[in-house]
Amino acid sequence: VSCVPVPGRSGYLHVSDDSFDPVQKRAKFFFNGANVEAVAEMFRTASEVTFSNEPDRVYFCRVIGGSTFDKSIFEFTEFEIVFECDPEKREREPSIISAANGMTLIHPGNRKCYPTFEITGSGTIVLTVGAQAVTLAGVSGTTIIDGDLGECYTSAGVNINDKMTGLPPILMPGVPTVISWTGSATVVIRPNWRYV
Repeated sequence: VSCVPVPGRSGYLHVSDDSFDPVQKRAKFFFNGANVEAVAEMFRTASEVTFSNEPDRVYFCRVIGGSTFDKSIFEFTEFEIVFECDPEKREREPSIISAANGMTLIHPGNRKCYPTFEITGSGTIVLTVGAQAVTLAGVSGTTIIDGDLGECYTSAGVNINDKMTGLPPILMPGVPTVISWTGSATVVIRPNWRYV
């Protein structure tokens, strides 16, 4: 948030870019075992974490000091780890929706999300999500529109951004959004719901 002075107005105008800073979360662990190196490696390479007070949510994270762990912390049965987490959490078990042409989807989270669409069909397919349209031209088999990456690729991982016109659609929280498409295709949606 930036504070901008406005002539003739008391106080400031607060301008937000609608983003959040990473958050640090602390967790206590209890260790009673022999394989200290395996436990240290697990924390060193951690990329996701779920906390006991939010068992159905996952944060993308990294461990603060994770590359230079002092293994002596494991000599004690109780120790604390600090996770630097993305501010937006997601479902621990991501939703997978087999879409029906013309269905309405309502994002239950409170942050915009970048869904992944798995479209199986061939030829030219126009996917419409609310007012957002994406055209796939000359595709065959399964095409993936990955909203998180902003990429389009085949099920084998081959980049086919040149066959996509338009940007990967975004779902806004609480907004009923109609999902439809032209062409003979099936569509599976991984909405990647997000929450703060």
